[in-house]
Amino acid sequence: MRSLAMSLNLTSVAAVLEGRSIPIAAYSNSHLQRLNLSLNNFSNSYISPTFGRFSTLTYLDLSYSYFSGQIPSEISHLSKLQPLRLSTSAASRPKLLRLATHYFKLLLRNLTKLRELDLSGVNISSTIPPNISSCLTTLRLRFTGLYGIIPESIFHWPDLETLDLRENDQLSGYFPKTKWNNSASLIELDLGGVNFSHNLPKFLGYLTSMQSFGTLFVQSLGAYS
Repeated sequence: MRSLAMSLNLTSVAAVLEGRSIPIAAYSNSHLQRLNLSLNNFSNSYISPTFGRFSTLTYLDLSYSYFSGQIPSEISHLSKLQPLRLSTSAASRPKLLRLATHYFKLLLRNLTKLRELDLSGVNISSTIPPNISSCLTTLRLRFTGLYGIIPESIFHWPDLETLDLRENDQLSGYFPKTKWNNSASLIELDLGGVNFSHNLPKFLGYLTSMQSFGTLFVQSLGAYS
């Protein structure tokens, strides 16, 4: 018998979910493929390790739903995920959600089918590993406490459309001196607050599809144009 694909969309239903839990475990043996719980209020509840049982999930969005605590390592078991959105408000002080360095790198290593990753506002406090998947089209790691050097390979991902590393002031890097492999696909670039070298005028000529620069990045470009 052919399995029935399932989709569960409970976005923006805070009136129902505020301060309560939902019976996630009831779906753990199903063929759930899409799960969207974004824009809710779970009153700083933890993300359940039960999410790791959804082996058929290809889409998971828990963004801006007032989860807190450590993101469970079981999320890295969801090897079929393509979009993964766990972003939280960058204004939270301290940051509500955390992802340990080891689990961050484990997630990047295991989720080889990811096309979109958004962990904005999550406390990661890690370097960006050099072996991060080149299949990503969207990478949003704004305000995550990243540090170290941005791997130059990111600028050569063939299908990259959005790169947002804004507000990571311990992160640094430099733009490639050669033409980027993704220069025809990159649409949005936000590196405001990141420490970069100043070879900007030449690099701008490579970005033929650019539609949006982050505000702070536009201001930094103005100093060298």
